Amino acid sequence: MATETRGPFAVLVNNGFRYEYHMSVDARSAREAREIFKRSGDWRADDFRVRDDRTAAARGQQMQTN
Repeated sequence: MATETRGPFAVLVNNGFRYEYHMSVDARSAREAREIFKRSGDWRADDFRVRDDRTAAARGQQMQTN
């Protein structure tokens, strides 16, 4: 479900043993985040996952205001 608001998506790449954080991509959906990372031409784009960090970012902002 794509929304109009953009947010952070973490790109996790496979190091041979596990998936590790590589970078953050600002996108509207996980699908768009995957497309952005694939277009970057990074050689690690063969085996990666995308994690939605929008809820974690919202929780962090909420904690800072309280």
